[in-house]
Amino acid sequence: MTSPSVLSFPIDTVLAVLIPAHAHLGTRNIILDYVPRQFQFPSMWGLRIAGVLAFLGLLKINQTTGISDGIKHLWRAPKPKSEAAKH
Repeated sequence: MTSPSVLSFPIDTVLAVLIPAHAHLGTRNIILDYVPRQFQFPSMWGLRIAGVLAFLGLLKINQTTGISDGIKHLWRAPKPKSEAAKH
């Protein structure tokens, strides 16, 4: 399945970069402020690994339906069973 619009792929790619970057920066500040110093180094490595995995996961989603189309599905009402069977 591909994205419904030509603009969806570039927008989804930007989202795939910005969402993990935003989460990384926010969580990094939490780690530096609240995690004891001896646990900060392993916590930062865990954060980096989680960020890379989130980025790769979002890129994988972009290869199928796309992030924006996935978000649209959250707001759409489910199709009735009789209409879904026709497709």
